[in-house]
Amino acid sequence: MKIWQTFAQRPPNLTYTEDSASRTYRLLTQASMAKDLERVRSDILDLQSDARRRIIMRLASNNFAENWASTPLQKRKEYILEAIYKTSSAGLDFEDYRKWCPEITVEGLGGHPQAYLKLLMFFVESEIKVKGEIQLTSFPHPVVDSIFRRIESYDAVAVSKFRMDRTLYITMILWRVYLAFVSTSFCFQQQARNLSFFSMTLTKYIASSR
Repeated sequence: MKIWQTFAQRPPNLTYTEDSASRTYRLLTQASMAKDLERVRSDILDLQSDARRRIIMRLASNNFAENWASTPLQKRKEYILEAIYKTSSAGLDFEDYRKWCPEITVEGLGGHPQAYLKLLMFFVESEIKVKGEIQLTSFPHPVVDSIFRRIESYDAVAVSKFRMDRTLYITMILWRVYLAFVSTSFCFQQQARNLSFFSMTLTKYIASSR
């Protein structure tokens, strides 16, 4: 009897049945990944809490938004480019995380002064507590979220990892841009104070020598 005739009489069972060993291995792997993700989540939460606290302190005492908005376009783009480069170089996988962050581009964040400020303020104002515990701040995006929903139906653990990759990358971008800008602004302010002091001292010296 030919093979095709055998199939005609008795169709083969093509349904995949997971044996107990495969199922046990899969569950153990998922459990291990879940524990790893929880550690990563804790680290990101610490980073976000520290960054948010420091940014709020600066926003409350300095004209950060006004200074950023008045920064020349090219200089803003340099801050963004530097932050992308340093963040993408921070680890072996960081450049790969960037694929989940389509809004993180030099033009996207640096082209208009409000682009970075809007994302920064969303981060600062999005602290949520559930039963007294601060929750991780994620950054919604219609296209990325749609992709995640499709993948989530068959691999929820992987999507949790992708969401954390995106959250970590954007958090680090916001933090690096902020640090670079504040540091530069502080240097400029310090130089201005030094020049002002030098000018006053010189004026007094000239006046006393007459």
